[in-house]
Amino acid sequence: YVDNFGHVAIDSHYYDQETQTGTITFQDVVTTIGDGAFIACRTLTSITIPASVKTIGANAFHGCSNLESVTIKAGDIGEMAFWDCTNLSFIDLQEGVTSIGEEAFRGCTGMTSLTIPSTMTKIFRYAFLNCDNLTSATIKAGDIEEAAFCRCPNPL
Repeated sequence: YVDNFGHVAIDSHYYDQETQTGTITFQDVVTTIGDGAFIACRTLTSITIPASVKTIGANAFHGCSNLESVTIKAGDIGEMAFWDCTNLSFIDLQEGVTSIGEEAFRGCTGMTSLTIPSTMTKIFRYAFLNCDNLTSATIKAGDIEEAAFCRCPNPL
């Protein structure tokens, strides 16, 4: 939908789980990806989220089990946004990303390394819970809540 200021938001449960396929590159007019917008979209493999997006809603990509690559250029990542994206192996969090919500990347077992940008202000608890193969993290900034990397291999 488009609000009175011309901002475009992708509503909750926007795409059909079974018909959306492949790669999505959001246009620069999108400012919000709603809660559960692409939940369980098993055919999605790659997404690029532009700097115009300020909020990725809760559960936005939860259960997108074939999602392999995500580039996020700015904004806040909501709680459980990428939970159980088990094939997610490439995550590019660029300068401009400011927070990672609770359990945002929980169960992303394909993830092996991660760089947190200097614009990060907060990583909430359990953000990377059960990321069993995450063995390398470069953290340039941010307040990290206790247990943000719970059940990840040691040392990180």
